Amino acid sequence: MEVLYIIFKDVEKKLDMTLGISLPFKHDILTLIGKDVETMPASMYRADGSSYVDLLVRSGDVLRMMGILVRFKPIRVGDYLIIRLSGEEIIGISQLAGRIMDFPSAIPGQLYVKGERIYFWVRFHHSDLPAISSFLQEITASGNDARLEDLGPSAGGINDLDEINSRIRLSVISFEYRRKYDFPKEQMFEHYGEINSKLLESDKYRVVMYPAEASMWKDYKDVISREDGIYVTHGRGPLLTDIFRKLNDLRIPTAATMGLTSGLMLRIFQFTPLAFVDESLKVIFESARSYPDIDFRLIVVRNYSRSIWDWV
Repeated sequence: MEVLYIIFKDVEKKLDMTLGISLPFKHDILTLIGKDVETMPASMYRADGSSYVDLLVRSGDVLRMMGILVRFKPIRVGDYLIIRLSGEEIIGISQLAGRIMDFPSAIPGQLYVKGERIYFWVRFHHSDLPAISSFLQEITASGNDARLEDLGPSAGGINDLDEINSRIRLSVISFEYRRKYDFPKEQMFEHYGEINSKLLESDKYRVVMYPAEASMWKDYKDVISREDGIYVTHGRGPLLTDIFRKLNDLRIPTAATMGLTSGLMLRIFQFTPLAFVDESLKVIFESARSYPDIDFRLIVVRNYSRSIWDWV
């Protein structure tokens, strides 16, 4: 596979800060599963004003667990049951996480339930620190039992995915296609982007972008840091929007999504729990068939390991 100019190792520490927060999670699900499940990975989505949290419950006796949790209408994928909770059911968590995700440079990391708390982590650029500091003062004074778990320099995006992989085994799916529509001249150069596929508004998704050279973006408006070469944009690509919506609707989790642009080519790297690879591929192929003129091609499907960072 061709390795392009930028790889994630070149940019993974540009978002140089990390924030970890936890909140009480008191829900009937915890009472029902008891000690059968110590930690539950989770995914959070927000689309067009509605938010959801999907809990991934793994059990050695998945049929018994499905019977226990039947009133929550779980979906089964292999040894996992996926339970969707609406933002109204967990309003404190959804509001807090939603506000964090609205900070311009925020990229979501780990999300999981352990004990009777839910833990939420993001990486961000230090330019957002004044606003985040004010936000932390506000929630500390609010009496909602939010706990600051970590705030400080980030170990990088690769470390975040290592941590997620330690909780639920990941795979990477990579595909590319040729963009057939018009773009501003500056966007024809090579960029690496971290895509927030879990935040969709009016068919747009937010991307934190890292151009290969500073001269490519000197006139951009939504700049996070000129010194570090970071700006924010909103993607409208119909193929990706279609994929993201279907994955979210079908409760198929993703740990991270990244993209690399070079001219008309767009290459995507999607990090998906191993148990959900087949379901993810079905969605990707189904969506790609709707756009027969984009020269779509699947490049890689591989289990997560440190060696992938030589080419992702």
